[in-house]
Amino acid sequence: MSARVRPLDIPDLREALALVGALRTDVRRLSARVDDFERRQSAERDIDRVLSLKETAAAIGKRPSTIRHWIADAQLFDRHHLAALLRKDSSGHWTSSPRLVARWRQVALRELQGLCR
Repeated sequence: MSARVRPLDIPDLREALALVGALRTDVRRLSARVDDFERRQSAERDIDRVLSLKETAAAIGKRPSTIRHWIADAQLFDRHHLAALLRKDSSGHWTSSPRLVARWRQVALRELQGLCR
């Protein structure tokens, strides 16, 4: 007598497989949302990261000595819009952040556009 292999006879197999497929889709979608949320959170933390004077100078393409010179001279401080770029921390050191660097670039660009008119 030869035994024939017969597929399992599960009455609701198709329905169960459809549910598994739907669950997989939901898990992928939720996983993508979590990844997106984590990327946005990381970007927000980075934009407020404290930059030293040396890092700030590098971010705007200047040397730290140039920035120190601008800070020491009130006219240069105003001319180069350092109030938009720098903040004093609690210990009295000048610092910045990627957010402030971006704002400073916007201010500098607006001034250049105004000069070109």
